[in-house]
Amino acid sequence: MGLGLPWVVATLFESSEYGDDVGYEGYYVPSGSLGFNVVVFSSLAVVCLAFLMFRRYYVGGELGGSGPFRTFSAGFLISLWVTYIVLCIM
Repeated sequence: MGLGLPWVVATLFESSEYGDDVGYEGYYVPSGSLGFNVVVFSSLAVVCLAFLMFRRYYVGGELGGSGPFRTFSAGFLISLWVTYIVLCIM
């Protein structure tokens, strides 16, 4: 899920709430918050790619494999996603 739909909804809400008021600056995102998200996403993406390369070398593919390692892989990748969401919310 990307940021496109939430951004459109927020923009539509702001424009319906304030309209074309004189002096209204419009919808904006503070620039300081985006840098941290990019760093977190990039670092977790590198960890994910390294993990997938490890799986390809030792398991022979990115998907499937034996039961325990398949479950561990799914849990690890889901934990990366949850980590990204939690860090960006904080």
